[in-house]
Amino acid sequence: MLLLRFMDYFGLLPKAIHRDSPFHASAFVTDLESLEIGTIYHHIYNSGTTSFFLAFGSKERELFMDPGGTVRSRKCIPVKVVKDERICDGHYYAAAFKYMHTLFQHPESLETPPADTILYQ
Repeated sequence: MLLLRFMDYFGLLPKAIHRDSPFHASAFVTDLESLEIGTIYHHIYNSGTTSFFLAFGSKERELFMDPGGTVRSRKCIPVKVVKDERICDGHYYAAAFKYMHTLFQHPESLETPPADTILYQ
């Protein structure tokens, strides 16, 4: 195990391990609804490259007040996110989640192509 951790630290792990390891990914997404449990905060591993955990839980009902002042009930899916602070600061993630919330509120905006396209080579 020490040899594998050493190799992982220096980027020397064989590609077969990277391909089969759940800990070598950009993000880890889990849907816990099939287990009928609430959402969880997952911990970040010290080995591997996974630095972003996104967990969805079972559907819940929440109360909210509509613009007319009436209390109503709606279905929601709780989401919890854990990120590794070594890859990005909290301000960036706050802005990203604010933008994601806007997209959830107006998904039709995703149908409009971007004004500019940047090609990286």
